[in-house]
Amino acid sequence: MSLAADSGLALFAGLNAIPKKSFSRVLHRLERRHTLRLLGAWQDKLAGGDIVTGESVNLDFHSLPYAGEHPTLEKHFVAMRSRRQPSILAFLAQDARSNVFCYSNADLRKGEESEEVFRFLDFWKEHHNGALPRELVFDSKLTTHSGLARLDSLGVPFITLRRRDKRLLAEAQVLPASAWRVVALDHVTREFRTPRVFEQMVTLANHPFRQLFIEDLGHEEPTILLTNQTRRRQAARHRYAQRMLIENAFSDAVRFFT
Repeated sequence: MSLAADSGLALFAGLNAIPKKSFSRVLHRLERRHTLRLLGAWQDKLAGGDIVTGESVNLDFHSLPYAGEHPTLEKHFVAMRSRRQPSILAFLAQDARSNVFCYSNADLRKGEESEEVFRFLDFWKEHHNGALPRELVFDSKLTTHSGLARLDSLGVPFITLRRRDKRLLAEAQVLPASAWRVVALDHVTREFRTPRVFEQMVTLANHPFRQLFIEDLGHEEPTILLTNQTRRRQAARHRYAQRMLIENAFSDAVRFFT
């Protein structure tokens, strides 16, 4: 049965040989352009059936650990093991409404991470008649402040985490109690549904963004959100509250395929 499954996968992907069970034993028969053709056909099918609309897209990196020895594999941080080890860094895009994966890239090298979101946007425009996603949701490691400014210049709405540095944490600690307001998170199945929020405008890379300090979410330190959306104030908080569960879903999906 395993041979039949591997044969079916090889035929579906257009391979001329059955894949080996480990990376170190397979030859490099496929190039990135071949993968993009397959992803493009998948994307066209999904868009034609109105399954993937781009109303909101979850983006994330995921490290796939490798236990053997291979000279070409770089070390990346593997969250499930809380350490850096030889692994394959994959970029994943998932439609938030349908939970369908619509793009991936497992051929990333160190130093290329911040540009992958723009390669995804180029891919998306090619298969959606030049249109861009209506919202991107991702964490702080996906791109740089300059990358956020580029997204804003392109008119792509986004919600992201901001890294907690000492200056931001100190700023949150000195805020008076009257500066915070309690909000209710609707349609979110989690224990902490009434966080305290403080909003302000900040400038990064010469672009203005909304910054939200959020406490009482079950963490010792405040969560810091950054967005270029100025009108969807309450919706932005609710949307990222849902995004907090996505990392586990990504891990489960990757384990299923690997």
